[in-house]
Amino acid sequence: MGRGLLIFIAGMFIVVGIMNIGSQQRTLSSEQEMSENVHYKLAFNNAMSAGELAAQDIMLNHANYTSGGTYNITFEEGPAEVDISRQGNIFTLVSQAISNGVIAEMQSRYFWESDAFIPDVHGAIGIYSENLNFNVAGNAFEINGNDHFSGGGINPEGNHTNGIAVNYDPIKTYIEGELNNQQQDNIEGACGTPCIKTIDADVSAFESAIEFLAGQADEYHTGYFTAAGEGSLGTPENPKIIVVENGTLELSNATGTGIIIIRDNGELDVRGNLDYYEGLIFVQGSAKLVRGNVNIYGAMIFGGLDPELEIDIDLRGNVHIRYSGEVIDYLNSSLSSRFSGRLTLLGHYY
Repeated sequence: MGRGLLIFIAGMFIVVGIMNIGSQQRTLSSEQEMSENVHYKLAFNNAMSAGELAAQDIMLNHANYTSGGTYNITFEEGPAEVDISRQGNIFTLVSQAISNGVIAEMQSRYFWESDAFIPDVHGAIGIYSENLNFNVAGNAFEINGNDHFSGGGINPEGNHTNGIAVNYDPIKTYIEGELNNQQQDNIEGACGTPCIKTIDADVSAFESAIEFLAGQADEYHTGYFTAAGEGSLGTPENPKIIVVENGTLELSNATGTGIIIIRDNGELDVRGNLDYYEGLIFVQGSAKLVRGNVNIYGAMIFGGLDPELEIDIDLRGNVHIRYSGEVIDYLNSSLSSRFSGRLTLLGHYY
């Protein structure tokens, strides 16, 4: 064998060796890629499962997610975390899971829907009883059924309603007879001036709402109770449901957001200022708004299923009761997270 042939054969061995090394590297690279793909799929499936489990937990423990939160779970392949944020009735769930160091992430959006707990409101004031004592003194009051923004100003695109809505014609006639011409001009709404209208209201819906909301009360008072100071009746971040039964709720320089329920034999007594209140006030007893400044955005509803329920309304202060659909929608949204409801999937985003 000549020297040249030996050199050729040796070169061939080197080339084959290099090719084998390259092949082995490609095999290792391919195996690593396949492994990463497998673990990514495992992590992605776990991220999807974690999001679904978080959604179930929101429905079962909705009070824990009023403003969002975090849900954690550990699968056999590794941990997963779901970051939960909420804007109005929309929940956004960002899920992240790990498998063998490989991370997968996905996002889901859900619409929160709770059973209706606020009935249709037909006026800035609704009076649903045949047994009414109605007293108004002076002209420094306003009852306005035009839809207002929270904090003031008429919403030109809002759903305007009545100033005062009643469900018995004799009550409408009685109220009109208690008002002089200037006082009648202070009652405005969709039906003109004065805007006092007889409607066919589903009074059972009010009664059901009162019973349901009373069972969810943040505060339940019997006897005499005074609310005074800023936020004493709740805040936009934490609206309060306050119930008074067989007692008196006295308001003195109070502000708040939420729902007030005055049960039969109860009394709402504004002796100082109700500087600013956003919400609904249900009264099945008496309401005395007789001193100071009263500013209510939302609505007041008087009466219930019993047509003989005795209702006393005394307006003598600088009283402004303005219907606000924005406030009512906000209460529906903010309070609904406390009650049972359903999540409807809007979509998954990868």
